[in-house]
Amino acid sequence: MVEHSLQAMRNGGIYDQLGFGFHRYSVDEKWLVPHFEKMLYDQAMLAIAYLEAFQSTGNRFYSNVAKEVFAFVKREMTSPEGGFYSARDADTEGVEGKYYVWTPAEVEAVLGREAAKTVCRLYDVTEKGNFEGENIFHLQLPLERFAELERMDSIALSADLERWRNQLLVEREKKVKPLRDEKVLTSWNGLMIAALAKGYAVTGDIECLAAAKGAADFIKKHLVTPEGRLLRSFYLGKSIIPAFLEDYTFLVWGLIQLYEATLDKEHLDDALAFCDDILRLFVDKESYGLFDSGIDAESVLVRKKSTQDGVIPSGNSVAAMNFLKLGRINANQNYIKEGEGILRSLMGTAQEQLTAHLYSLAALDYLHGPVVDITIVGSRDDEEVRAMLRVVHERFIPGLVLRFRDPERECTDYKTLGGRTSAYVCSQKTCRPPVAGSVALKSLLDDVLPGPGASRI
Repeated sequence: MVEHSLQAMRNGGIYDQLGFGFHRYSVDEKWLVPHFEKMLYDQAMLAIAYLEAFQSTGNRFYSNVAKEVFAFVKREMTSPEGGFYSARDADTEGVEGKYYVWTPAEVEAVLGREAAKTVCRLYDVTEKGNFEGENIFHLQLPLERFAELERMDSIALSADLERWRNQLLVEREKKVKPLRDEKVLTSWNGLMIAALAKGYAVTGDIECLAAAKGAADFIKKHLVTPEGRLLRSFYLGKSIIPAFLEDYTFLVWGLIQLYEATLDKEHLDDALAFCDDILRLFVDKESYGLFDSGIDAESVLVRKKSTQDGVIPSGNSVAAMNFLKLGRINANQNYIKEGEGILRSLMGTAQEQLTAHLYSLAALDYLHGPVVDITIVGSRDDEEVRAMLRVVHERFIPGLVLRFRDPERECTDYKTLGGRTSAYVCSQKTCRPPVAGSVALKSLLDDVLPGPGASRI
């Protein structure tokens, strides 16, 4: 079901076949006609879903979609200073979708008659049209199947399509573009940081890491006060609104992903510091569950607790996951207790409305599901550390606990084997003997977690 949905979405009109990235939602059951707005949070969370599908299956189709989404975000949603803009509107000149639709004549004017015939057949561009007399590009068949039916070489066709896509995109750029909302929201940037960090971890694309770090640096520079208080948004050089719970929790999510992707202690330290701020600013001293607004915010009649996961997860469900992960990474029982308490506060309504608490259930699964605890030990500058990270991140491990220890620079019970970078792995309440090197770690994880191998990357 997951794979079918992800493939249909990528091939449908809800996906921008020329410029990449997902529109906000589909208004039909075929994923054909979208509401044409593009939201940053959709790009982030869908990229994560496609990356996890790739980890689970080894099918490059999914990692390629994530790469395309990142290419769109880099091209159209990234500020010169590294923060990510919020959205691109649906309409231009008062007409929704005008920027994105085509007629056969317009395609032929750009590509010529023969190329246009192929493109129009592939993307269902007809004289009748599939949307108000014009056409939304979408794939009726996977490219390989289309090539087979047309008796074309799929590799050559793929290369031609990339050239044609770029030609059509250049022509489309000449149109009046939909308005871009250039607010930089801390919460949605946190989601994008998480997606890009995971993108780097899974694919090894260094540009993903650079973009994730750039956004994290932007937030630290523009959205943190001298006193350390996180702020909500940045627009036209101004940021004055104190951050809400979701801003803190989504940013911590991104920082945890950056730590898991790089094992850079700075990201872990930042995540821990912001979590301490969450406990200071948002905690309910009478019971578990966190308030949306901080104790230092303007007075309100009622401090609300958002608990339902909608188009984005709730601040409480993400906080629960963050506290559980950081608690396990740092052996902090207070964090684990906090995460458990938040989940207990959510389970009553979750039992009644499961689909409105999906991320809460993911956190519950992380708490009670199988744990794979991996500690990498050695020097941070050792290439073997990065090789071990590649071995870990080529797999989908929902219960992953990943940490790093340097016995030369910190007091730790973990030691290297023969001076080589080593890994300690615990799973199913059993700790395996430590192993040295990425090859040995891969063999051990093959035993602990049978699944797709590393050759697909």
